[in-house]
Amino acid sequence: MSCENCAPAAQERICRKDKNEKGCTCTEFGCKQHGYCCECIAKHRGRGQLPGCLFTEIGEAWHDRSLEAFLRDVQENRQ
Repeated sequence: MSCENCAPAAQERICRKDKNEKGCTCTEFGCKQHGYCCECIAKHRGRGQLPGCLFTEIGEAWHDRSLEAFLRDVQENRQ
């Protein structure tokens, strides 16, 4: 994913896949966006979804990234 519309200072930012992967809680096997948070968010947003990292461990395991699933996850699994 390029940053053609970003300000010059923003273009200097480099995605830190190595750091992102350490905190990524998504369990989707073979995901090409794993560790590339900006690409992951763009992909899910384009589908009307939320990325798995926003869900609890239980909710993420549902592999349903819909807003409805997220709201159910919040109600059932967050304290």
